[in-house]
Amino acid sequence: MTGGLIIRRSSAPDISALLNIQSAAASRFAGLGLIETADGMPDAIPSEAFATAAIQGLLFTAEHQYRCVGFALSSVERPDLYIDQLSVIPDSGRKGVGSSLLGAMSAEASRRGLWGVSLSTFRNVPWNAPFFEKCGFQEVPHSGLALWQLDIERTQAATMDVQSRCFMRRPVHHALEALAA
Repeated sequence: MTGGLIIRRSSAPDISALLNIQSAAASRFAGLGLIETADGMPDAIPSEAFATAAIQGLLFTAEHQYRCVGFALSSVERPDLYIDQLSVIPDSGRKGVGSSLLGAMSAEASRRGLWGVSLSTFRNVPWNAPFFEKCGFQEVPHSGLALWQLDIERTQAATMDVQSRCFMRRPVHHALEALAA
């Protein structure tokens, strides 16, 4: 699918499609027993969070043939760009959409002068930690978590099995570092 795939900054008209992608991607977690809500589905990120991230330039859309097929929602948690959520519509999975979004996140982190891209994910769900590991992310030992990461973990503990989750990070290579090499 990477042919014809466009990764771009999201805007307000994208939000409805991104909410649908969020819901479709979340359905893959039903029945895994990792999320402790009444319906077993992750809590949806509200549209207001998408709108704010879009205004801040922290929301990216993956589009293929004029159809939104994925997104990456992020926030700045110095020294990193934190991926709050990366979702791909299930019928577009395993086609390069997620890795293309990760590339856009690394480029955005570099553009902002940040030093890494980080996220929190399930260790043993194939489209979670194993996927990110293939993309160059490494698990951050719990003893090495920053205060903001511990805050995220406490929040997640209300609805998720945080023992089955981990934080992962990938450093960002800056243009100046490449010139010096």
